[in-house]
Amino acid sequence: MSTASLHPAQALHEPGPSLPIIPAVDHFAGNEKFITKAFSLQTSLAFSFDVTLDLEDGAPVGKEKEQAQLVMKLLHEAPTIKHTGVRIHDFQSAFWKQDLDIFFAEAPRETRYLCLPKSADAAMLADWIQSIESMAEKAGWTTIPKLHVLIETPKAIEEVWQIASLPHLEVLDFGIMDFISCYHGAIPASCMRSPGQFSHHLLQRARVAICNAALAHGLVPSHSVTVDLQSGQQAWKDATIAHQDYGFLRMWSIHPNQIQQIASALMPDARRLQEASAILIAGMAASWGPARIHNQLHDRASYRYYWYLLKRAHGQGLPIPEEAQFFFENQAS
Repeated sequence: MSTASLHPAQALHEPGPSLPIIPAVDHFAGNEKFITKAFSLQTSLAFSFDVTLDLEDGAPVGKEKEQAQLVMKLLHEAPTIKHTGVRIHDFQSAFWKQDLDIFFAEAPRETRYLCLPKSADAAMLADWIQSIESMAEKAGWTTIPKLHVLIETPKAIEEVWQIASLPHLEVLDFGIMDFISCYHGAIPASCMRSPGQFSHHLLQRARVAICNAALAHGLVPSHSVTVDLQSGQQAWKDATIAHQDYGFLRMWSIHPNQIQQIASALMPDARRLQEASAILIAGMAASWGPARIHNQLHDRASYRYYWYLLKRAHGQGLPIPEEAQFFFENQAS
């Protein structure tokens, strides 16, 4: 094979760990009605998004076991189990072991991830992961689902690089509301929403730390919720700032109307995909050497950037420009 014909996956070696290609939207649902609606949307929208079935905040107090059993039943009805996960109770709760006993006994083994809330520090999370491994092995699972870890305490921010290096992780989530609560009133409640959430220096510092650690370890950084459910654009605005100013690649949705808002802010649009396709095709023609394309210099660094953009769009179900579709035909990305 000549250099000129090398596929970008072969020619553009990444200098660090590769990122998993997962949906940009993580939609949380806690009761049967909302979960069923989310599953229906998964089959109707043109792009992929994850649904997290919630055993923590979504569970009525006193009915934690019933909630877990209901969620296991609904997991078996999921239209795309590879885009589905479960949030369990936190490590200091009396219910997380019950959640996992029921999960490992009843959940489909294709369930992609478990969401672990309120991870206080790296040592606690390491113990938790060992317990999950042990419970999975005892139940006959050969592997455990990927882990999405919520960073929600000041100590977790200080130890976020240690946390990011732990096994089985796929996502670092910023849990802004619990994070603010941990400061005992030092951060105003108004910072749980925009514009305060993006202007307070402690929250800015937390975002930078999470994204830096996640991306350095090949994990996807995910942003917290937009609590304003009336605004038609607030989730889009929040996702745009989180992505463009901090580097988040994923965000939670807590209302069906937010799913498309977040997706449009975090996923590349048709114009950017057209640009990426043109640059990659020209780069291949130049044997992946430096080339002048649209009066700008491009080399392997920028080719790598646009190749990831195109891969991410393809992995999330977006339509790829026709002239670039050959990159994904009979070729591992």
